[in-house]
Formats: sequence, structure tokens, C-alpha cells
Amino acid sequence: CECASGWTGQNCSEEINECDSDPCMNGALCHESTIPGQFVCLCPPFYTGQFCHQHSNPCDLLNEPCRNNATCLTSADGSHHCLCRE
Repeated sequence: CECASGWTGQNCSEEINECDSDPCMNGALCHESTIPGQFVCLCPPFYTGQFCHQHSNPCDLLNEPCRNNATCLTSADGSHHCLCRE
């Protein structure tokens, strides 16, 4: 028979652990969702996306987090700080 997403076995009674296939990238942690067939990747700093496959920089020009000519500084944890000019 054809099983619903997240299930396998002769009678579709065995739940699949989606994290067994190691879908998360760049050192991200995989957590199974309470919804069968789904998972969530917890991305490390500087990565984003469903699989943590996209590099992110909080200070890139697309984000423009700082205003009034302030300088954007990226922290090791992936956050940013704005250094204001006097």
C-alpha cells in the first residue's frame, strides 16, 4: 500500500524519523516536528533557510539594519550592532 507522508512499513504503522537522513546543513540541528513527515532545522549563526543552506549576514546591504550612516558590526553569534557616529 502507499503510506501517508511520514509513515512506512507493510501496514504504514512505522513512523519515519525525517532527521535520520540528515537533511540539515552547516552543522544545524534537526528536530522532528509533531506533524508526521515534517522536521525543523535549527540553524547556526550566519545560516538560514529550510535546510540552513543559505549564508546570511545581518550587515549585508539588503538588510541595511543601521540608519543615519552608522556602521554595522556583526557579532560571533550572528547578531549585529550599530556603531553610531558622533
